[in-house]
Amino acid sequence: MSSINSISHIPTFVMSSNDGPLKQSTIERLLALGIDPTTVTTEAQAQNLIAQAEAAKNQNNNPEQEEGGKQQEKHKAELIQQNMFNTMDMISTSNKLILGL
Repeated sequence: MSSINSISHIPTFVMSSNDGPLKQSTIERLLALGIDPTTVTTEAQAQNLIAQAEAAKNQNNNPEQEEGGKQQEKHKAELIQQNMFNTMDMISTSNKLILGL
């Protein structure tokens, strides 16, 4: 029976992966996102952290959604105001009819 100790040579492509030291571009992206690169030890961890940070940033800083929400609230307020004026006009008209004016 062979053991792990009997393996004399493992090809470098098997051992190499995306888990080596951080690339300079990755370090720059981490810094741009406000993440301390010394807290990450592998390239894969860094890429995962970058993806999470960018997703959170895009979710929190989407001005189109915020502006759309403000427009919707403004539209609701205008409809309520218009309905209130219509109701007041109907009451006024009803009072005039009742009073015979």
